[in-house]
Amino acid sequence: MGSRRAQACFWSRSILIAALGLVSVSLLGMSDCGGKPETAFLAGDDGEIMIARVLIKDTRTNCWVVWKKIRRRAIVIDPGGAPQSIERFLKRHDLELAAVVHTHGHWDHIRGTRELVREKNAHVYQHPEMVELTRGGDESLLDGITPRELSDGDALSLGGVELTVIHTPGHSPGSICLLIENKGADVAYTMFSGDLLFKMGVGRTDFEGGSRTELRKSLNERIAHLPDQTRVLPGHGPETMLGDERENNLLMK
Repeated sequence: MGSRRAQACFWSRSILIAALGLVSVSLLGMSDCGGKPETAFLAGDDGEIMIARVLIKDTRTNCWVVWKKIRRRAIVIDPGGAPQSIERFLKRHDLELAAVVHTHGHWDHIRGTRELVREKNAHVYQHPEMVELTRGGDESLLDGITPRELSDGDALSLGGVELTVIHTPGHSPGSICLLIENKGADVAYTMFSGDLLFKMGVGRTDFEGGSRTELRKSLNERIAHLPDQTRVLPGHGPETMLGDERENNLLMK
């Protein structure tokens, strides 16, 4: 089932967005998108999983690139633009595109998908309730793409990376978070939160399909089982820890 499409004038305005680097263990050169040093950190068994951010400059969207060090087949999460820059990043680090995953369907998270997967053997994954939200007057950004459906609790193995899907509506009906277990690490999990949760902020609910009630339920029930030592990698702004947000983020209360 494809995404439902909604025409709207849209601009991403998350709370306390900042273009800051990640707390990291290794340096990965320079981003073509934002001009800031980009970083990677370990997230799996024996440090095999690498994660890097490609900052999409015009919308300040975090596009996350995830790969297993020994496999070098990358998952791209939320390619919100600059597909040529994302491709250059993959080539620079000798990575093959394995899959694209959308945390939700807002244009600043999906704008680069079609060009990125063109003529590649890479599938696109998203929740079946995902609403595609374009800028006013724009055509669908996903024409010609038949996405594979993700459901709550799905266990994905993409490029050798194991991810768990959590359906977290509120910012949009088909919003999801993606979870990686950090086996044997001080940080228990790494969660890609999309626009559900930011550092000292949460996603807006005034777009097509948004719901404040559902957002609160996602924050306080659907991710409640995760420990405080969960690293949160959001769709905009710097990373944070789930425990810090529970303690200090008034919008999670």
